[in-house]
Amino acid sequence: MNGHHLSHLRRATLAAQLGAALLGSTVFATQAQAETLRVGIRELAGAQGNPYSGGIQSPGSFTWTAIYEQLTQNGAGGVSQPLLATGWKNIDPTTWEFKLRPNVKFSNGEVFDARAVKASYDFVLKTDTGKASSTGKNVGVYLSDVIVVDPVTIHIKTIRPAPLTPKLVQPVTILPPKALADDGLTSFVSNARGTGPFVGEYRQERVIGTANPNWRGQKTNVDRIEWSVLAEGAARAQALLSNQIDIDVLLSRDSIPEATKAGIKIVSKRATRTLGLTFVTQRRSAPDRPSEPVTGPLADVRVRQALNHAVDKDSIVQNIFGGGGAPATQSAPSVVNGYNKNLKAYEYDPAKAKKLLADAGYPNGFDMEIRAIMTDTAISQVYQAAVQDMTRIGIRVKLIPQQFPEWIDFYLKGTWPYEAFAFGHDLTTTLDASQAFLQYTSCKKNPPYYCNADEMKLVEQLEVEFDEPKRLALLGQALEMNRNNAPIVYLVEFDEVMAHSPKVEGFDHVNQWIAYEKISLRK
Repeated sequence: MNGHHLSHLRRATLAAQLGAALLGSTVFATQAQAETLRVGIRELAGAQGNPYSGGIQSPGSFTWTAIYEQLTQNGAGGVSQPLLATGWKNIDPTTWEFKLRPNVKFSNGEVFDARAVKASYDFVLKTDTGKASSTGKNVGVYLSDVIVVDPVTIHIKTIRPAPLTPKLVQPVTILPPKALADDGLTSFVSNARGTGPFVGEYRQERVIGTANPNWRGQKTNVDRIEWSVLAEGAARAQALLSNQIDIDVLLSRDSIPEATKAGIKIVSKRATRTLGLTFVTQRRSAPDRPSEPVTGPLADVRVRQALNHAVDKDSIVQNIFGGGGAPATQSAPSVVNGYNKNLKAYEYDPAKAKKLLADAGYPNGFDMEIRAIMTDTAISQVYQAAVQDMTRIGIRVKLIPQQFPEWIDFYLKGTWPYEAFAFGHDLTTTLDASQAFLQYTSCKKNPPYYCNADEMKLVEQLEVEFDEPKRLALLGQALEMNRNNAPIVYLVEFDEVMAHSPKVEGFDHVNQWIAYEKISLRK
């Protein structure tokens, strides 16, 4: 694929961005006070304030990290840092002891202690609603129980030896136990209460955060946050440039020159996720049925490899991201622990792609439906460019937009009604390449959309290996085998750009977890 592939897309997109920006500029009718931080986000999580609905990663993380906390969090480089836990140690192969932060209260006044931790873990591990949630499905494959030792000490039991337990506990938000028991998880959809610095009220496309009166940390002059959904990048950029928002969580690349000239602060970091087109090679016929291998073209590894050779990833990086990225080489981005530096991206070779299709028995191509969340302009262009290249080798692709709630529903149920979906690997939660197998592209995912017995032999070894060099060696082998089996079209890694007004002070983020409690506004 060359630059001309995108010229008509850019013209169409520019017109849409301008219209969206004009519409977006009417969203903010009044000038906010200095103590109100205004944040433009591209979308909300499907279940809004429910932190168990999609993992602590985008889009939920843009609001949840101001409201909720977990036992641990990722620091720079993926090292686990204390949050509600103050420390931990491994007692035996399947038991970890965590010490908890004392003198902490939830925003509703309930006490945070070992019993509160156990209540949240019991919910996601032992109740039907919790086990069916995204968080429950993620942690239920390796955690079994939480035992209260004393008010500030718990033991976390794992199903099997789990050397990454300090990372693996990160998806479980600790909720106020009485509110969870009395009001149920659905009450948090609109009324988000946690131990974080703010309390969240969700109002459809808008979230209001007010200061947590029980927040234990230092307070800045920001006592209110307003998050507003502006799906189009041009709309968010226009709002930032016209002082209608203070932070844009994903500045469109086309807006960077103008924003820089206007004095906007640009924060660019390599994303902790890759973009890809994931093939459905395992599917449930109904939610209560087991996942079974599919038949047809995508069951053949040669077809999957052909589609990888069909896409010009270098052109995508240059023409859409302005060089701010690289072709994806595997099921992990280069910034995470365990990334295999020896693997190369599938080269762009349409002739080879056509030969692989012919060898597999599809010389004239086949029909294929792909659904994609296309709320971000640049990412939408990536998917459209990839599909254009696939059509050039004879694949008759239908690309259909979908919303996050629809995608997460199929993700949890496994009843995919189409052949592929636009999703790579988001490893924000652990910053460890093993998450690609433990959560996404393997038989470990419940229910799986891809399952390979040979890869699982390596995955089962590495997930119980406490010797880090040995674990990383096994992980490297698994990533190589997975790459060769091509369960997805590996597209690109890319730089994600956040931006903020010069009056915002103390802004920082690790893996899109914004430290809202450190932000202040210059008067």
